[in-house]
Amino acid sequence: MPKVLSAADIDAFREKLCDVAEGLFAAKGPDGVTLRELAVAMGVSSMTPYRYFRDKDAILAAVRTRAFNRFAEAMEAAGAKLRATGKLDAAAGQPGNAYLDFALKNRAAYRMMFDVSQPTVGSYPDLVAAMERARLTMGAGIRELAAAGKFRGDVEKAAHIFWSQ
Repeated sequence: MPKVLSAADIDAFREKLCDVAEGLFAAKGPDGVTLRELAVAMGVSSMTPYRYFRDKDAILAAVRTRAFNRFAEAMEAAGAKLRATGKLDAAAGQPGNAYLDFALKNRAAYRMMFDVSQPTVGSYPDLVAAMERARLTMGAGIRELAAAGKFRGDVEKAAHIFWSQ
């Protein structure tokens, strides 16, 4: 009889699987990794990942969702830290510093965010939301400057240029 898993057990396994998958996907590319290989790396049967995810594409979406959310959290925290000091002008540039810091400290996650093409992205609402959250955080400081009357121009275009830099 299979073990009955609690919600916490399921979440913990999914997180561990995503941790392993992030590293393997970043090293070999998603096409270079099989579910069997993920299962072996975790020390579980080859069918176990299917208890937690529909397929490898769903695992990739979960890995990318986590990466975009961690990325956005880092940028939000950096902006909040500067806003707490009352230095609105300095806060506009802070997401760029947080961006670079995240990229250097989380290379596998960063690679999953930007070096991976996933044509099925629209099938994963959590991934779409995480991507949008990350995009919006890159322009948060510019939006704040515009609201304070310290920036004039196309805020979204400026945010896009800022992100691409």
